Amino acid sequence: EIRAVADRTALYVAKNGRAFEVRIVNSAKGKTPKFAFLQPNSPFHAYYEDRISLYEGGGTDDKKEADKETPKADAKSTKDASEAAEKKEYET
Repeated sequence: EIRAVADRTALYVAKNGRAFEVRIVNSAKGKTPKFAFLQPNSPFHAYYEDRISLYEGGGTDDKKEADKETPKADAKSTKDASEAAEKKEYET
């Protein structure tokens, strides 16, 4: 969950500037564990800063992009393909 929040926050900060980050840090939410990665002494802070740099450079989250580009097969079509392959193998 921390990674997802850090990713979303980094993307927003990359698009809209550090003023958004300052507003979070100074708010009540910014003091919660959910946003602890905003503090320089957090073990997740380096990851967060890296994501900001990535997004500012036009990069994207590779996993999310790969998921968009690769349609997932449903269970029925996977089963049908498997059965067809077994049937073909049996017939030869």
